[in-house]
Amino acid sequence: MKKIKLVTLAAALLISVSTFSSVGTVFAASTNNKNQTTKVGKSSIPTKYLNEMLTGLKSRSTTLNIFIEPNNPIGIQQDIKWAVNDWSKSTDKVKFKIVNDRNIANVRFTTGQISQLRVAMTFKDQSTTGNQTYIDRATIKIDPANFDKTKISNGGIRVAEHELGHAMGLADIHDTNLKYSTIMWYLDPNTGITQYDRDAIRYLYQIK
Repeated sequence: MKKIKLVTLAAALLISVSTFSSVGTVFAASTNNKNQTTKVGKSSIPTKYLNEMLTGLKSRSTTLNIFIEPNNPIGIQQDIKWAVNDWSKSTDKVKFKIVNDRNIANVRFTTGQISQLRVAMTFKDQSTTGNQTYIDRATIKIDPANFDKTKISNGGIRVAEHELGHAMGLADIHDTNLKYSTIMWYLDPNTGITQYDRDAIRYLYQIK
């Protein structure tokens, strides 16, 4: 993903910048002001990084029903399934289920050419209830030209994990201090799902 800057589609308009919300005003958490950390369950995350990782959005459902369009090459299908399994092991309240009916899916993986600058994109249908904006459905498009079409690949897994992060409400990360600390780095992911990613999801969905 060295050439990519992932974007989202909201209200039928393609936008290139996510709207970041202050952690303290959107969600409730215990914050250590002296050390600038936010307690998440038994662990802590620097508050600055947590702010950067959240968009103010979250999935309306804590169960992601994932449909993989059959026209995805077999290698990319394997990448997606591996990524779903990785996320399933990384959070204990957001559930992931691969379904065979696109009509019941709230996350759909599709395929096709995007552009020379992007290898994957996440499009979001959003709605607001009260003060919270929710992701109702997400469509993730992966350009197969950038990945092995016949077998599973590490790069394909990481891109699918990154996009699933967007479907749950995580932001692209541009802070170079986090380049090797999160799956949400906006270029080529340099790592798989990390403790920062797990803490951000745990905090976002108020999993104590």
